[in-house]
Amino acid sequence: MSTGDAQDDSPSPIARLPPEILADIFVRCVPVSIGRLQTDHSWLNIPKVCVLWRNVALTCPELWSTLPLGSLHTVIPVFLKRSKMAPLVIRADVRKVDRTFGMVYFQGLIKDNAERLGILELRSAQRHLTDFLSCLGSAGPAPRLQCLKIVNTTANNNGEGGMWLPHDFLLWSAVVDTRIQTRTELRLHLECCAFPWHSAWYSHVTHLHLENISALQRPMMEMLLTILLGSPTLQTFALIHCSPTTFDGFPVDLPHLSALTVRGNSAATCAHLLRYLIIPPSATINISCNIKTLQDSDTLIVSLLSDFSRASPAPYDTVRIIHKDGFAYSLFDSVRPWWFRRFRIEGKSCQPYDALCDATRVLVDTLDFAGITTLHLHGMQGALPPAQPQPDWRRPITARMWVALGRRLNSVRTLHLHKTVPAEWLDFLLTQAMFVLGVTHWNYGPYELAVRAPDGISLTHAWAGLQRLCLHSLDLGEISPSPLEPLPVTRADLLRALLWARREGGGEDLATRD
Repeated sequence: MSTGDAQDDSPSPIARLPPEILADIFVRCVPVSIGRLQTDHSWLNIPKVCVLWRNVALTCPELWSTLPLGSLHTVIPVFLKRSKMAPLVIRADVRKVDRTFGMVYFQGLIKDNAERLGILELRSAQRHLTDFLSCLGSAGPAPRLQCLKIVNTTANNNGEGGMWLPHDFLLWSAVVDTRIQTRTELRLHLECCAFPWHSAWYSHVTHLHLENISALQRPMMEMLLTILLGSPTLQTFALIHCSPTTFDGFPVDLPHLSALTVRGNSAATCAHLLRYLIIPPSATINISCNIKTLQDSDTLIVSLLSDFSRASPAPYDTVRIIHKDGFAYSLFDSVRPWWFRRFRIEGKSCQPYDALCDATRVLVDTLDFAGITTLHLHGMQGALPPAQPQPDWRRPITARMWVALGRRLNSVRTLHLHKTVPAEWLDFLLTQAMFVLGVTHWNYGPYELAVRAPDGISLTHAWAGLQRLCLHSLDLGEISPSPLEPLPVTRADLLRALLWARREGGGEDLATRD
């Protein structure tokens, strides 16, 4: 036998895996979304590949615990038998299952196997969900349930109010105390529907997601905080377009929270909610709100930033500021990149040039960024650089922002410029560097920015300790000519100046990307 023949007859790498690892791979092939379960049946062929795979599959109850409600009617009893006592996973579009199996069969399936339910995910229009859930009043209890997700695809019920779910669905109140003792986790995800706010379903939740709840259903702030107080082991909380209807509340400590997501139209409500929540510094926070008018925007932004960044930013060394379709900033830690804070203001109120600059200035004046060593700048399409030969009413606003950035971010060592940062800004940054070296290619005259240090003699600029400049997909377009400058600065001029600054400044690491 030749060496090649011996290699061909050897077992494949996957065949040499231990059965428990092979079984885990099989389980990971099972679709986890309703859409894919309806259309992707390839995972059902795993036992048909070979004898080894069939033997491993038949000894893995978890592989059979996800019921394929998009396949043949006769398959379900086989899965129920082979899954043994593994928690069942049911993900279904109620309307489509009604067409395939019939509503009565599907309801009976849940009633007969409520004690084994591990994950129940239902999705459909409101009238189908209402009819389906109304006939499950006698189902339950479900002591092993770990995830309940209900999505009502009829947003706001055509203006007639949202959908209330059965108060004690699956007889939940009968198993809450037992679950508390066993510390069983519960992931509750509701979209365009809600249980009554005093329901036992909100007790001792570990993962809570409320999204697009009708304005007629939304809770008062005190009720929402009471729900959070009743879940002391809460790990993740998402409140998306479901702002509480009042402001009054009380502090709630969430010591186990690892992720908070809040998105909504009411910036004031968002600020009050952040003020009440006591969150670990290591938690990931993602806040997005809308300031509808410019009136008192500074005051509101200061309040939001103060509440949002109440925990010390000391663990963070990277800040990202984005001026694109609004205003956003993020704080990261290069050692622990999974720790971050993200704050975003959406809406037309942040589109005007002065609002963007003011938001940035308020940001750096409000927070302590002494430990920030890396700065990312995105966007700023409408922001003119703070100094040019000709005057402009916008330049003093930019100058104040620039001074604030330089004063508060004086430890920056690495600067990243991304995509739509205008070429004028790159030119301005190079000019500032050349001021330090005693050379400039702009004659600023009476409009030049103050670049003298406090001693009045030495030259300085915003980031005197800058060691690294990274350019990411910049559009180095032509700079529009001005009356005082007959020839525009070209891309070649900018790159030539960049290389000159690197050579004269002795920089060791100047990176251009993309």
